[in-house]
Amino acid sequence: MKDLFGNNTTPETKKQHQKRLRKELYNADGSCKYNPMVGWYGLLEGDHKCKECIYLCCSESSKKYYKCRWRKCSRSPSTDHRVNWPACGKFEPKNTNL
Repeated sequence: MKDLFGNNTTPETKKQHQKRLRKELYNADGSCKYNPMVGWYGLLEGDHKCKECIYLCCSESSKKYYKCRWRKCSRSPSTDHRVNWPACGKFEPKNTNL
């Protein structure tokens, strides 16, 4: 098969495609590079971060691990949630007027 410039190319196999996607979306430890909630519920307009949301929870052992209550939570780094990710459409602000 030839590309637009006349170079011989071979199509990407399914296994190569999955490996490339995994590298683009996940870190080496299995955690997400980007907020997966934005893909499901859309990006919230404005400069809101996940750390301002009521659904962000923290579990502590020797370290702090942040999780989003809208995602399936497990003890693996693949469900860890970054506090500075842009907020998704399910964002609800924390009540700071206590």
